[in-house]
Amino acid sequence: MLDDSAVARAAATKLLTERGLVVVAISSVEEASAIDASSLGAAVLDAEVGEASGIDFAIALRAKDGTLPIAFLTGTSNPAIAASALRLGPVFSKTAALAPLADWVVANGRH
Repeated sequence: MLDDSAVARAAATKLLTERGLVVVAISSVEEASAIDASSLGAAVLDAEVGEASGIDFAIALRAKDGTLPIAFLTGTSNPAIAASALRLGPVFSKTAALAPLADWVVANGRH
């Protein structure tokens, strides 16, 4: 779970943990870059992480592990960013209920 919003990280982490998943919650691309992608069951990324790009990070993850399920949890209103994210995985809104995101991770993650 990579998101620069502490509120979004906490809410998503709580919901995913309640579904029985182990969550590593990270606030920056720099921190996330140190994680071994092959150890992940899925990646939930913000499309815009501060000044960094969650989309660029997703592309880097896919280069390391082409089968890693990736979803985006974002509050972006920029249609170009949302479209770029959609090419890599489903996009869930921070302003909507998070249950669909948790359902997706449970159904698509590598457990």
